[in-house]
Amino acid sequence: MFKKTLPCGLMAVFLLCSPVAWAAPCAQKDPAAQLACKMGSSKTQDEANALIPELAKLGAKALPTISKVLKSSKNGKERAAVACTVEVMGATAATVAPELGRVLQDEYVLVRLCALKGLAVVGPWGATAISSIRRSLEGKDLNVQLQALKTIDRLWPVMPVIIPDLVKILDGKRDKRLKYASAQILAKYGALAMGAIPSLRKAMFAPDPKLQGLAVAVVHAMAPASWTESPSLLKLIANPKADAGVRKAAAVAMGKMGKYSKKFKPSLEEAMKIEGAPVPELKAALKAVTGK
Repeated sequence: MFKKTLPCGLMAVFLLCSPVAWAAPCAQKDPAAQLACKMGSSKTQDEANALIPELAKLGAKALPTISKVLKSSKNGKERAAVACTVEVMGATAATVAPELGRVLQDEYVLVRLCALKGLAVVGPWGATAISSIRRSLEGKDLNVQLQALKTIDRLWPVMPVIIPDLVKILDGKRDKRLKYASAQILAKYGALAMGAIPSLRKAMFAPDPKLQGLAVAVVHAMAPASWTESPSLLKLIANPKADAGVRKAAAVAMGKMGKYSKKFKPSLEEAMKIEGAPVPELKAALKAVTGK
């Protein structure tokens, strides 16, 4: 009570009397900085995320604030919401790719997830974070690992150096979803991923039909460079217990080998006599390898 009766000129009550003392907690003049501040002071992450569209609308004007928050903010909600904003902004936010790469080691999973989503949409600049994306593949959080693969799937044309990492996942004791995603990306690289052949051969005879089919699809995508895997494909085709879809895909892949697999003509003819053989696809393969 005593302090309230003192003149405003006294130092003891300067802050109480000054307009500064009663200013709003997020009174920055810069709109982007003000929004980021509001994100950080939100009670929940959902409340912070609700401000993302507004921050994204500022476009390039928001980039200095986004970069600063990702570099130095100690507020997890603020970092997460700002990182998620990049996904909405797309290529406009390409210049913050290095900062997104740095926060891939953030203690908050949402920050890491949003950073990966952001890297996926900023175009070729996303590949500048290749080292951090690789570490994300080896992390403990499955959702982060899966999102890292989705990011690689978007950036694959500028990230051929990631092929060995994908092969490692395919060959290791990893969650099947990681294996599926890795195989699908390898197929996009085609013959560039020939180093994956040993792992693909193993996957073609795994107890998982979906993984078998994806492995066959990669071999198909590599054709005709992968013609040396014709024996493996024929083995699948000749197995009456194998999945029908896998056998059909293997027959189609054989046809893609063309003249390189001409010497396997007798095996293709024999395969047509086996129970459940994909005859139409085998006939087409025979025509492709013999040219008749």
